[in-house]
Amino acid sequence: MKKTLLVALFLFFAIASYAQMLSYDMMSCVYSRRDLPTTQPVDYRAIDGNTYSIGSDVEVLPCNDYQSVSPLVLLRREERDIAGTYKIKRLIVSGSRLSGFKLFAELDNEIEKLYTLNIDEAIMNHELTLVGGVQYGNDTPETAAQDVDEVAGQDISGSTLGGELRFDNLALAPIGDYASYFSSEGVYITTDDTIVTVGTTFDAKFKYISCPVSAGGNSGKVESITLIKKGNRKKVVMSVVLDNGVRFTVNSAEDAFFEGEIYVNKM
Repeated sequence: MKKTLLVALFLFFAIASYAQMLSYDMMSCVYSRRDLPTTQPVDYRAIDGNTYSIGSDVEVLPCNDYQSVSPLVLLRREERDIAGTYKIKRLIVSGSRLSGFKLFAELDNEIEKLYTLNIDEAIMNHELTLVGGVQYGNDTPETAAQDVDEVAGQDISGSTLGGELRFDNLALAPIGDYASYFSSEGVYITTDDTIVTVGTTFDAKFKYISCPVSAGGNSGKVESITLIKKGNRKKVVMSVVLDNGVRFTVNSAEDAFFEGEIYVNKM
């Protein structure tokens, strides 16, 4: 009984801890705020592979023209050098389905109070780094890929053009055409093999597929799968040819599946 209780407590704290953590890969792939375990995380695994936590010390690096870091004080920026060591006070998610999601990090020290508009952008612009962490550089993408492997538990080395594309590694996958796609719902889609059916909508037209409402109920094969980038967000686009010869485009596979505008026929 005591052992069972300890296991239950361990699982509870493990789940609670996970629910308070976000990552660059997760933020780059989600399509809705409700897909995130939290919008005010305690920990964040950034693009440089380091974990930035509330209470962590970060270094705002010297820079002639800051693009991502802005002071919150009323003093003019040129009156004081804002480079120095700060402590993370708060991590907040911002953004939308269309623009993509970003992480704000509120920082302060005894003199200055700042916030990072986009923590990953600040890292990439060499404006911010974690004290004692791995420096962002040419080897960072490999480090980030290893981190994604740890989180997703899957090998992403196959994400090459013409190969398999997976929802959990869209952030690291190159733009281009793919032979197959493994969706967020675990649906496996392949070109020239997978049959999809047009669903229904209560609106006058579909939102995520370029297909007339009258085509509802018709089926066809997936002709192509392409990863594109629109703004800060990557999307999976598919071309489908119906049995009657009509060809249409799925402008966002995940959104179309979620809204029921299309669904995959089970073999």
